Amino acid sequence: MKRISIKFLKNGPIKLVNESDTLAKESIQFEDNLFDLKKCTFLCRCGRSKKQPFCEGSHADAKFDSKCQIAKNEQIQKIKTNHTDVFNNNENLKIHISKGSAIMVNNEVDIKINNLPKNIKSFSLCRCGNSKNKPFCDTTHNRTKGRYYTF
Repeated sequence: MKRISIKFLKNGPIKLVNESDTLAKESIQFEDNLFDLKKCTFLCRCGRSKKQPFCEGSHADAKFDSKCQIAKNEQIQKIKTNHTDVFNNNENLKIHISKGSAIMVNNEVDIKINNLPKNIKSFSLCRCGNSKNKPFCDTTHNRTKGRYYTF
């Protein structure tokens, strides 16, 4: 079984780590493109990368702040968990990314956040950089506009 974990770099990207011994084929979907996950991949979460969905360092110039702005107990309650339908057609797919939307993750991915309940089946991660519930999506991307955003 493929094991993928997610780590969040302070004021930086999302780090995807393939913890299995084999290539995680077609584990990431961005629009109509499928990507294999070799050992390690970095996804943009500041919303400004010119190589979306991947990080190319724009967070440094954007002065991206990865701090969550709500209390931890409130954060757990506000996690979006309603995106399991995007995974039904491809059993290999672990991460689904649509232009202008969140990063959707299914239940076979380990996320490195303290006190995250084990029963969460899927969740959405922020990639616009403006969620108050970082690293999770709070749908702020629907109100985020401007020429600097590329997500």
